[in-house]
Amino acid sequence: MFISNVFFLIMQVPVTLVEYSVNSITERIDSIASTKVLVRGDDDYASFNTSNGQTVNRTVSGTGAHMDIVVSSVQAYVDALNKIFSYKKTRSREQT
Repeated sequence: MFISNVFFLIMQVPVTLVEYSVNSITERIDSIASTKVLVRGDDDYASFNTSNGQTVNRTVSGTGAHMDIVVSSVQAYVDALNKIFSYKKTRSREQT
């Protein structure tokens, strides 16, 4: 939760952490942590569902892998934020 709050303060991207999971790729002391996060964007990152007429906030995933679990987690979170930025940038170009 602390890392997501820091990213919000720095980047001003309101997202909600939906899921966080970490697994060990190897089993030795120098194992690599594989991290996956799911984040849900704010209303700017929403889609309209034509079948039921509802607006749904999209959920994106991010992944990271590193020997340090904190670095792996930050990589996954940044990966998800990059997807949101990319979507918003593409969407703003389409609207102009």
